[in-house]
Amino acid sequence: MWGKYYPILLYVLEKAGLFGNVKTSTVLLSKELNSTQQTISRKLIEMEKKKMIKRQLEANGLILSLDEKGRAYLKENYNALKKNFEKKNILLKGSVVSGIGEGKYYMSLPKYQKQFQQKLGFKPYSGTLNIKLKDRTQLLEFINNLNSVLINGFKTKKRTYGPIACYKIKVKDIEGAIAIPERTRHEENIIEVISPVYLRSYYNLKDNDILEVEK
Repeated sequence: MWGKYYPILLYVLEKAGLFGNVKTSTVLLSKELNSTQQTISRKLIEMEKKKMIKRQLEANGLILSLDEKGRAYLKENYNALKKNFEKKNILLKGSVVSGIGEGKYYMSLPKYQKQFQQKLGFKPYSGTLNIKLKDRTQLLEFINNLNSVLINGFKTKKRTYGPIACYKIKVKDIEGAIAIPERTRHEENIIEVISPVYLRSYYNLKDNDILEVEK
């Protein structure tokens, strides 16, 4: 209902704060807000009646300040915007489990290592931390809207190594990534986390410890 008054409220807020006042004129306001002087005058009268602003006329202009309902409206909008734009840490929780040694082999391959360094910004420890989730849906929800970093596969004379999709995350204070190989022998609800340090030792983790990673 009061959206049409928002530019004026914001103008007063920026110039005078929640409880101060600003000296201006309808001519100046019309230029600042890209509107006509007549429209500004009409809105100011309406806003004063609705107790959104206080208006004091002077010979060479007017003094404006926010009134009770104007402050309340701005605070309400601020809180709504804050909820939408303020980034909250989204967590993925699971239990630490032992791997089968596969991750250590792949992480040590130079052609993978070089790409990890270039694309993720760190050289991973030669091994992965395996975390067992309740179900695969948790992972899909967590990585939704995250950018995937593709580690390209390659071939040798003996075999082909597939690509790995990585998603940057944090494990407490350590930067890392979830690595999802194209081919894996892990159960669907087990994720592999890579980082520049040996996470098990760094955080003294044991099997079945509960661990959270965040975006």
